[in-house]
Amino acid sequence: MHHSRYMLDRLLDSKPQALVFDMDGTIVDTRNGHMAAWRRLICKHRFPDRYLMIAETTFGRNNCSIFDLWFGADRDRHDYDALSREKELYFRQLSQGRVRPRPGFQALLKFARSQGLRLGIATSGSAENAAFILRELGVIHAFHAVVTSSAVMRSKPAPDSFLAVSSRLGIRPAYCLGFEDSPHGLQSVLRAGMPLVAIADQPADIQHNRMWTPLSHHDFRPVLRLMRELYG
Repeated sequence: MHHSRYMLDRLLDSKPQALVFDMDGTIVDTRNGHMAAWRRLICKHRFPDRYLMIAETTFGRNNCSIFDLWFGADRDRHDYDALSREKELYFRQLSQGRVRPRPGFQALLKFARSQGLRLGIATSGSAENAAFILRELGVIHAFHAVVTSSAVMRSKPAPDSFLAVSSRLGIRPAYCLGFEDSPHGLQSVLRAGMPLVAIADQPADIQHNRMWTPLSHHDFRPVLRLMRELYG
């Protein structure tokens, strides 16, 4: 564990006072559900097939920024709010009863609460989606601050959502440990001035993310072990 402790000490100047999580792709692997929802939306409105590729490659950004890429100069002809509500409704319908946290997440929450840490969510998703996922996981009352797409002006990779959570928690960013999975999200955490834990599915991505942070893992279990050592 000495190497792991060195990695954590190198990343953190002091013990974190808060944990701030992205939601989609980080706490839960919702990518398939979101892609199915985008497909249904594109099919329903007979949008070009290339729109799905744009949605796939910009996963982690908010819907409005994706719509900007879709429609370009024609953006004024489309009702972003209505399209976004429709897409997220499809997501919730397709995901009902299928939401599972990544291994170690529930145990990490329990440990954090036992240590008196503050807990926050910084998501590019809607408030309805955040409530839906946190209810499905049974942890909606565990979090002290939840910031969704409607609460910030700029989408990730801007740091706004993580800075907003830090402000609501009353904890300076340097003392908030941020958890993210997407390239946009990783940049958002670092630009907010938070130490970063990167979550990824593929071994190549886990390795690549070590360019951003030594704490790059498939799930939350290694982080839980490190936190227990840090607070032990």
